[in-house]
Amino acid sequence: MKKIISIFLVLALCFSFPMSAMAGSIGNLNFATTMSSASNRGAVVKNDGSLWMWGGFTTPSYDTKYGGVFMGLQKSPVKIMDGVLSVSCSDYQTAAIKKDHSLWMWGFDTDGELGMGKSGFEVFSPTKVMDDVAAVSLGGTHTAVIKTDGSLWMFGSNQDGQIGNNRAGNGTKEDNFYGPYSIQTTPVKIMDDVVSVSCGFDFTVAIKSDKSLWYWGDKQYTPVKIMDNAASVSCGTSHYAVIKTDGSLWTCGWNMCGCLGFGTDEIYRLDAPEKLMDGVSFVCCGDDATAVIKTDGSLWMWGSNDYCIVDADSSRDIGTPMKKLDGCKAVGVGDCLAVVLKNDGTLYSWGKVDYVGNGGKGDGGSSRNSEGDVQLKPVKILDNVAFPDGISSVTVPDIPSTWAKAEVEAAVSSGIVPENLQKNYVKPVSRGKVAELFINLVEETYDTPIDEILKEKGVEINEDVFSDTSDKNVLYANALGIINGTGNNKFSPNGTLTRAQVAAIINRTAKVLGIDTEGYSHNFTDVSSHWVDSELGWPVEMGIINGTGNNKFSPDAELTTEQTILIVYRALNALE
Repeated sequence: MKKIISIFLVLALCFSFPMSAMAGSIGNLNFATTMSSASNRGAVVKNDGSLWMWGGFTTPSYDTKYGGVFMGLQKSPVKIMDGVLSVSCSDYQTAAIKKDHSLWMWGFDTDGELGMGKSGFEVFSPTKVMDDVAAVSLGGTHTAVIKTDGSLWMFGSNQDGQIGNNRAGNGTKEDNFYGPYSIQTTPVKIMDDVVSVSCGFDFTVAIKSDKSLWYWGDKQYTPVKIMDNAASVSCGTSHYAVIKTDGSLWTCGWNMCGCLGFGTDEIYRLDAPEKLMDGVSFVCCGDDATAVIKTDGSLWMWGSNDYCIVDADSSRDIGTPMKKLDGCKAVGVGDCLAVVLKNDGTLYSWGKVDYVGNGGKGDGGSSRNSEGDVQLKPVKILDNVAFPDGISSVTVPDIPSTWAKAEVEAAVSSGIVPENLQKNYVKPVSRGKVAELFINLVEETYDTPIDEILKEKGVEINEDVFSDTSDKNVLYANALGIINGTGNNKFSPNGTLTRAQVAAIINRTAKVLGIDTEGYSHNFTDVSSHWVDSELGWPVEMGIINGTGNNKFSPDAELTTEQTILIVYRALNALE
């Protein structure tokens, strides 16, 4: 629903790069972000692990340490530190994760967003804050950190619930010169199983390992689930954009300057994400602008255009996606600065000339705000910048989710889980890989090898039944009548399994084992006309498979590897 509301925002903030879903591997999330930009400065990590920064950083006091890059103005990139894995910038803070996964921060702390136990102070040089850190995102006055075990920790302002723990904090009124509200000056744990996070001005969005998207802040004081199948997210000042696992881009929030991309710069708010385009591999939201890399490497931008970063021929705001460049890998966009990483590892920059990083040499033009020349065309700044999916990436630990861990481990110990399913736990499971799991279930329950079971039942396998697989376990399962093909002599071994299909396989397996599954019922309202209706009662009443809430079963939803393992393990216990 759109709410037409006139508002005035005096904000100049761009936040860190999101955790990105890379071209060709949508959904294969990683933590490392090797480049970042704020509204007036940029930062990149090179292939050798060195961190370079440039641009401006204005606070109540100035400092020229490290070439003035933190508190002054640096018109060309300057090296800051070595051994860096990733970097994140806001207007007043910088955070770097070193290769030993320690988190280092510096800048101006107003509300505890440096996580050092106090607020209202300046840190002029990198200072260690935490260990075992995989990702960091900086917001308006709050910070989010994903640790290497997938737990999410946050600190900073909690005025609008952006920390996510119901406005709790360890600060006092005296700790905060903005007013009497709660702040968190040291890291506090918020949730587990997080693979991606991005902070807006007063809100936070995170993706969990099951690809669910969660939102809090902006007066929503605890996390709420927004959508499923999310692969990557990035937040701007008051909007955010999500790449789903199918590569589609969805935007949500305030349409300041046209940043939602639906063809107008009219100010309105989307309360839920709406689909904008397909074929997207990378997204970054700036203050009131959005930039994406499509799967063909093309860069598209829209939103605030004060400094001609979207359209070099105009300073008007752009409400419709506009193609900018080809051959791109990643992008960052701020209020008056944009940077793009090309496929050859070169970094280009454009926007307000003092912040571009090419020594202050603009190529003409002036902004709508008449605040000086702009660099209209992208200009090369650095070589050998590390790709976000290259040597600097930190992949999500390939372990079961916390809620599933105990049962998955028990299933593995039981011996029914084949080795090829003891990985990729949070990804959709393929049809071909689960066949062995179900055959193991049959063998374990019968306590007899599958060949003898087939002989006892007088069943022979048909090796020509499928033209796209000769996997013996698939043929065994098909001969027993528990797994079917997808039509035209195809099994589609690389296809995914739905909740309905797995429930039916469990029901048919029980029948093969001599269980009478008739006469059982369920109360789901979304399967009355679905083919699985007649096969759902026994698995549900036996507690093998559950619904998804509100009397729904969601029969056509995909199952992850860990979900399938749990269902089969519960079936084993029920059958035994």
